[in-house]
Amino acid sequence: MLYHEVQRFRQPFVVIAVAFVTLLMWWAFVQQIVFGVAFGNDPMPDALLIIMWLAFGIGFPLFFYRGGLVTHVREDGLSVKLGPFGGTHIAFDEIVRAEVRQYKPLREYGGWGIRYGFGRGWAYNASGNEGVQLTLRSGKRVLIGSQRPQELLAAIQEKSNA
Repeated sequence: MLYHEVQRFRQPFVVIAVAFVTLLMWWAFVQQIVFGVAFGNDPMPDALLIIMWLAFGIGFPLFFYRGGLVTHVREDGLSVKLGPFGGTHIAFDEIVRAEVRQYKPLREYGGWGIRYGFGRGWAYNASGNEGVQLTLRSGKRVLIGSQRPQELLAAIQEKSNA
């Protein structure tokens, strides 16, 4: 493997939102399931609350804590994956140009994750505002967010003609 990077979602507003939802689900679970006191004016059935608690009280925070953007540069190409949401694999012979660039995640792509920016192409990013912009043989553009964009670019250039 020529390059490996894992980026986590660490934006303050994401951390606050995840913490809020997690704490709310735990509070509802403890109140209604453990103490038997209905949560809210129109409480959901216990079975649904348990499912919601498992999803948003445990799964949601684990995904944001452990999940993230994984980027690999190997002999056969560049792979990018964002948790369970998928990703892409790009063969080196498809890359005609690669360059480090700064970008505005919210303005250009509507945020972080697997995003599409009209006229800009696809972006795979989890945090920060730097990455490697690829132009493919087909004319499509792909931005790979990175905390170490110079290293990522060097690994790509080592194996491609970009």
